[in-house]
Amino acid sequence: MSKTVREIAELMGVSSDNLVKEKQRIRDEIKRQKIKVTKQGNKFVIADGDVEKIVGVLQSRAKEESSKKIEENED
Repeated sequence: MSKTVREIAELMGVSSDNLVKEKQRIRDEIKRQKIKVTKQGNKFVIADGDVEKIVGVLQSRAKEESSKKIEENED
């Protein structure tokens, strides 16, 4: 089973307000890791193993960004 970029964003629990930004972050990460994307019908899909890698990296980055914002707010 494979997932589209939108399905990956929904898996990460992104709100509809931030969906476009998160989808772009996912696409950027796909390019950064040079992940092979296949086309099924009119959708581009990513293999489940690659989805795990993408989600892991993006979640760790989100935690880092949120911790930086908290530190800035404390100052």
